Amino acid sequence: MRFIKYLTLLTSFSLLNIISCRKDSVPLLSIPIVSDIEVGSATCAALIIDEGSSPVKEYGICWSKENEPTIYDYKTFRKGRAKEYVAYMINLHGETVYYVRAYAINDLDVGYGPVVSFTTSEMSPTELNTSSISYLTPKSAFCNGIITFEGNPHFTRRGFCWDDESVPDTSDNHWTMDYNVQPYFAEYTHLMSNLNPQTTYYVRAFAVSEAGISYGNELSFTTPADISGMEGTVTDADGNIYQTISIGTQTWMTENLKTTSYNDGSTIPQVTDPGIWSNLTTPAYCWYDNEEAAYRDLYGALYNWFTVNTGKLCPSGWHVPSDDDWILIDSYLGGEEVAGIKLKEAGFEHWVKIQGSRTATNESGFTSLPSGNRYSNGNFYGIGESNFFWATTPCGLTGAAYRHHDVECDDVTSGCTTNNRGFSVRCVKD
Repeated sequence: MRFIKYLTLLTSFSLLNIISCRKDSVPLLSIPIVSDIEVGSATCAALIIDEGSSPVKEYGICWSKENEPTIYDYKTFRKGRAKEYVAYMINLHGETVYYVRAYAINDLDVGYGPVVSFTTSEMSPTELNTSSISYLTPKSAFCNGIITFEGNPHFTRRGFCWDDESVPDTSDNHWTMDYNVQPYFAEYTHLMSNLNPQTTYYVRAFAVSEAGISYGNELSFTTPADISGMEGTVTDADGNIYQTISIGTQTWMTENLKTTSYNDGSTIPQVTDPGIWSNLTTPAYCWYDNEEAAYRDLYGALYNWFTVNTGKLCPSGWHVPSDDDWILIDSYLGGEEVAGIKLKEAGFEHWVKIQGSRTATNESGFTSLPSGNRYSNGNFYGIGESNFFWATTPCGLTGAAYRHHDVECDDVTSGCTTNNRGFSVRCVKD
């Protein structure tokens, strides 16, 4: 290496003056050569000119922000013996003067080389944008941000800050996320919750690095009015009457759909045979375990997604929820992580009580029931323990989105599944 060769030349004269029979001496080391200086790191090369009166047991470099660094400051070390070596200093602070020297230890003591100083590179702050606001409810909103330049050194935290006054900063309501692992995904999002209805908020993305706090542009939004708690009814094509409840800005059925007719009066095919069900690519419905008398009134029907996709399943003026509709209700209730317990029927009259069962509150009034589901092979599973609700949103080549509530979980699970499964349906008002 070029700097090792340079060190060899630099110390050749000193070698001529070393007394080979020296007794009780510590190691003698060269002037260190510092290179590849960055914001948070640097490389250092050194030579052990003479081991002293006994073989070297440990060697390395030590550094500090104060002159005359010792092995009790920051250091690198290796065991054994060496003539020349290279070490790497990391976790340095930008735009800072450091002092460094080589050291080696033999049986007598530690020997130090001459001290040199260097200054780490200039820091560059992170650059980012507050890109958009989405899924706005009376109590929540998603904010989206994008990192356009990671900074040097790179950011360690990122998030959003918001307030009901302009130019929010990190002293206001804010959220942060530790982000110390690579890769750094440029786009990120966060659910801002516990907002007040009909209130204007201001929000900025921010990132924290050693260079300081960087802020993105400011966006503003106004939360809508909250119509939660308003009750009503709606009637399907078969004449079934359903109770309804308003949650946030939406109005939902509080019961599972059980119609056997489309809203234009035409009949939905009923399929009981599991083999036929598993091969369907056309609309169909069934009752759990094909037992209408036992399950119809409480749990409603199970429909495949081809029925949902007709656009005629819910009463006129209502529709099967899209994935966006489900995101709105979940975010209004605090996010998927906690929404499940607020959507499920309280108590254990219908949800089975087993080890691990979670006590729901149904504070939303949605009254989610454990209606089970029909697998794509035609088998039934999950009554009393879980449910699945369709969304109209397609995903993948032959799938669609859904929401899942489980007796053992506080959260709501979202995902994508095959179109020929049998799931429950809740309608939401247009």
